[in-house]
Amino acid sequence: MFPKIPRQVLLLLLLYAKNNEEVVGRSKLQKMLFLIQKEEFKREPLSGVVERYNFHPHFFGPFSDEVTDDIEFLRSLGLIEVKTLRGVEVFYLTEKGLKKMCDLIEEGKIPYFMLDATERVKKKWNRKPTEELTKYVYKHYPEYTTRSRIRI
Repeated sequence: MFPKIPRQVLLLLLLYAKNNEEVVGRSKLQKMLFLIQKEEFKREPLSGVVERYNFHPHFFGPFSDEVTDDIEFLRSLGLIEVKTLRGVEVFYLTEKGLKKMCDLIEEGKIPYFMLDATERVKKKWNRKPTEELTKYVYKHYPEYTTRSRIRI
């Protein structure tokens, strides 16, 4: 049995998945973390293994202040980098973050089913337009759109 994995590892793992492919946009990052918890955690035995982000309805669908806090925390540790390109934030692991994830995986501290879950979500959504991801989330999780500034 694995010890409880801090939620920050889920954020690192999402950035690590799909060969460290960057995630473009804070909204996309939030929504992919949301879908990992909502769709993958119920399929996989992850519910008791990983601390969860607490999502609530916000201006553009599900949002967690904890994700924002963890981005800043992981940046301060030098594990992730956030750059702004043409007004959009781009998230990726630093070399230090990549080494940390490789070490955690090699040491067996991250269950393979957790790797698979994040990989599935990132493969499905990372290269699709944010609007398509937003439509999907709004359609399947309308309870998280009650404060939305957009209607789809």
